[in-house]
Amino acid sequence: MSCITKCLTGDDKINTLSLKGTDKTEDYHHKSTGMTCKSSSFFAKTIMIVGTATLGVAATQASHIPSDWIQMSQFLAYNNPIDETAANILDRLSTSTDLSVVIAGVTTFLSFVSFIASVRPVAKKSQYFIDVLCYTISCCLCTFMFFRLLTNVVDFQSHCSNTLPGVQDNPTMHPGAPGYDAFCDGCVHRIWIIFILYGGLMGSTGIAWLSNWCGLLCKCCISHKSNGD
Repeated sequence: MSCITKCLTGDDKINTLSLKGTDKTEDYHHKSTGMTCKSSSFFAKTIMIVGTATLGVAATQASHIPSDWIQMSQFLAYNNPIDETAANILDRLSTSTDLSVVIAGVTTFLSFVSFIASVRPVAKKSQYFIDVLCYTISCCLCTFMFFRLLTNVVDFQSHCSNTLPGVQDNPTMHPGAPGYDAFCDGCVHRIWIIFILYGGLMGSTGIAWLSNWCGLLCKCCISHKSNGD
């Protein structure tokens, strides 16, 4: 029980890694002792890069849906006469895109907060709990969005193949058709990219969370004491 308590409060990680930080008795402008853990800064910068890319692609998607709505509606209405309506399909696409924008923005912001905490002289406990908050929220949000997109991309992709009975050469299912270009080569292609990027975000935030918890994956830190520094 004491081990779990130390992990949750950060004592185990701080004692094991001797995180560089400010103490009441330490003039941090002149002293730095123990190990300096670079993982927080590394993960924060990695997540910021991937999060910004995800935000850019998702924002591009959000701007294209309204402008191509008519072409995509006609395309989906013609090729899905029995299934759900074209409006419902595009509404689900818009909802997934909007959620992708929001979650990518939140994740990027939280990683920026973690990065600031890792490069500023904050207290050890503060650094630990800031990372706990940022990585836990980011990991949960990215995992949720990844699995939501996992089901959506397969469904959206299914509308880009000919399912009309008796129609062998569907003229709308070829590049060059306005609806096909807007929906399949445009929105579905971008939603796949967003899905892959969220896989990267889920993995990086998950590893960052594990690295922060008790420093289990933080063994790359350099011991200044052992080197005589």
